[in-house]
Amino acid sequence: MSIVVNYFNQIKLSLKKMNIENGLLAFFCTWFILVFFNRSFAYATKQNFLKEQTFFLFALVFLILWMILKKLVSYQKDWFKVFLFVEVFVYSLFSIFLYTENAESISRKIFALSLIIPLLIVFFYSANSLVKVYTRLIISEKSLVIITAICFIFMVIVISLATVFRYKGFHNSTFDMGIFAQMFHSMKKIGLPFTTVERGRWLSHFSVHFSPIFYLILPFYWLLPTPVTLQIFQAFILALGLIPLLLLCKHFEFSTKKTTLLLLCYVCYPVLSTGTFYDIHENCFYTVGILFLIYAIEAKKNKLFWLSLIFTLMVKEEAPVYLICIALYYLLSGREKKKSWTILIIAASYFLIVCSILLFVGPGLQDNSRLGNFRFEEGTNIMLQTIKAILMNPAYFWQECFSLQNIEYLAYLFLPFTGIIILQKKYSRLVLFLPLLLLNLAPAWPYQSQINFQYHFANAGIFFYLFLLQLKEWTRPRAKVFLMTSVLISILLFSGSVLPYSYSMAKGYIKNHKTYQEMEDALKEIPEDVSVTSSGFLLPHLWNHLELYEIQKTAENNHHTDFLVIDIRYPDTRENGEKMLEQFGNYELFSEVKDKIQIYHIPDRN
Repeated sequence: MSIVVNYFNQIKLSLKKMNIENGLLAFFCTWFILVFFNRSFAYATKQNFLKEQTFFLFALVFLILWMILKKLVSYQKDWFKVFLFVEVFVYSLFSIFLYTENAESISRKIFALSLIIPLLIVFFYSANSLVKVYTRLIISEKSLVIITAICFIFMVIVISLATVFRYKGFHNSTFDMGIFAQMFHSMKKIGLPFTTVERGRWLSHFSVHFSPIFYLILPFYWLLPTPVTLQIFQAFILALGLIPLLLLCKHFEFSTKKTTLLLLCYVCYPVLSTGTFYDIHENCFYTVGILFLIYAIEAKKNKLFWLSLIFTLMVKEEAPVYLICIALYYLLSGREKKKSWTILIIAASYFLIVCSILLFVGPGLQDNSRLGNFRFEEGTNIMLQTIKAILMNPAYFWQECFSLQNIEYLAYLFLPFTGIIILQKKYSRLVLFLPLLLLNLAPAWPYQSQINFQYHFANAGIFFYLFLLQLKEWTRPRAKVFLMTSVLISILLFSGSVLPYSYSMAKGYIKNHKTYQEMEDALKEIPEDVSVTSSGFLLPHLWNHLELYEIQKTAENNHHTDFLVIDIRYPDTRENGEKMLEQFGNYELFSEVKDKIQIYHIPDRN
């Protein structure tokens, strides 16, 4: 980073000697003023915009304004540099937010990544002036508490807007919102996490994923028994990660300004919010659990250590993988050996016990299918085959990890930290990247390495710790520039991946709320004590039925239930529903919402 800053300083010195810096600064300030006011940011993919503009008028206004600003720049050059940076930053944010994807354009996520380049060019050019503004800021401890609260509330609101309106607008389906919606109803009714949705039969979800952490949500669900509670609680849990991050910053004796920037990085770290876009999952507990555990180890808080260790183990059967890597890191770095061995022994034992139980009572570990790209012989444990594959052919393992999709995923994981967390000089820290390789990049299951799914929450907690360590070791000016850069990139990527989704979900629901309410009311007419088979996108809204199934494409897999609910909005769901009507032949129309839902029942059973 210092090399980049020095490079830009040399450019500025050369421009100064040529006596053209003021003119160029005024030129770019003028340019972004005009392109902002003609709203070109809203037409990144629309060529017709150019046909509607008068270039002569644009050039004339440009020339006049440039001449005025050129005179003013010589008096307040620092402020104009700051002004230029703000112009480019705001223009980039508007361009990303209003970006319209079509068949000929790149994706919004790639567009956001590409805009990092011009933004950083302007940032490094204006760095000295921005640092002057930064040093004038005074943030007290009391203000830091208020900032943390604002960050917390903002994060909860943005994530809740996306996830709640996703549910209210009938955008989620059986897998996985339908599973958890019915599971929590079952937990409230009988105290056990049973569903009929997950495997088409009455089965405990803990036979598939062992996640007793879900019981922490149950008291809140008792008060407000609706899937909306689950979505909001997920946002609350992720925002709760701000607290251990704040405590770690204080433990490392970071200034209030540096801590504020780190909190902003956390709030705008895009993959934390996008990881909720496939609805509630137990993985959301990982980030706060791991950050609290690391803080407890670093600050030598024994009670918190045991509490956070148990908390993290309760999340999922794969939790020991992350904990073992954390323990190995501390052992290799020669610190906290007693706690490290404690974590290692407990996590390894827990992993063996839980995996054995899942293999015995459940349908088997999901790694059997998700690591199918490493299966080369039948009848052998897939984990052992994976280990053999890595040892015998590392080239195959490496190419599986770094596909084009995975590279985009890595960009969103690492660029918000300006990529510095992968430049670790202390090799003991490299072990903390193993879960990313083994659980996200290596598996054939494509969703493991997509930012809109829930599989990176644990890594997020680990990466923030690595970021803190790197900032702690660097000199103040260097750390300051890196941190400011991280905030910029985080906000840019957040604007390209999170805000548009939240906005579209909220806008879509508000625009069609009457229709969605009609659909909801029609589904509520079905008695609660009956069995129901439903199309996937309607099933999460039938969560209050203990016997609930999804309509299958293969007829022999369907269940002959009291009620049949068909989603007629889409040709495939309508066709599958009609096949089931023909299959059993004794259903009669109960009610319908025109062009949306048809509800059938078996009269004799009511």
